[in-house]
Amino acid sequence: ETNDKYVEPMNGLIFFENEPDMFIWTTRNDGWNHLYLYDAQGAKIKQLTNGDWEITSFDGLSKIGYNIFFTATEQGPLDRHYYKIDLDRYKMTRITQGEGTHEVIRNESGTMFLDVFNSVDVPYEVSVLEKNGEKLREVYSANNPLDGYNTVKTELFTLKSNDGYDLYCRK
Repeated sequence: ETNDKYVEPMNGLIFFENEPDMFIWTTRNDGWNHLYLYDAQGAKIKQLTNGDWEITSFDGLSKIGYNIFFTATEQGPLDRHYYKIDLDRYKMTRITQGEGTHEVIRNESGTMFLDVFNSVDVPYEVSVLEKNGEKLREVYSANNPLDGYNTVKTELFTLKSNDGYDLYCRK
């Protein structure tokens, strides 16, 4: 990857244990941070993710099968959801549900997840999820510390900048 201005290597190359002649590279080649599949000679095989959104963290590969796990803003810039890509079919699946921020810890095989979630309405919630994202059990849910107080409901909204970009706000 080259650029006459700047190259930002956010992550190193991610090699497959069973396929040492391929690797994954995260880059902003198209202006957004996305995942690409390359062969060992550096030739691009496929762009794995695309769109006007960012991969915010890469969580690695499953030990069983060829699944890639990551967190991204695909649902919107204020949300962080957890995804997997099945490399056999190049299919991307969202695992977490609910608008807000999800921080996920997965087991080694990628079949169970611990989802730490918060949003404007949910201060803190921890749940165990199955591989398809179905909630098995809620481990902890914090009470809203503002319950019982006369407060205004937080609302999220956007304003347009002079050059047409959305600016996200809350009141």
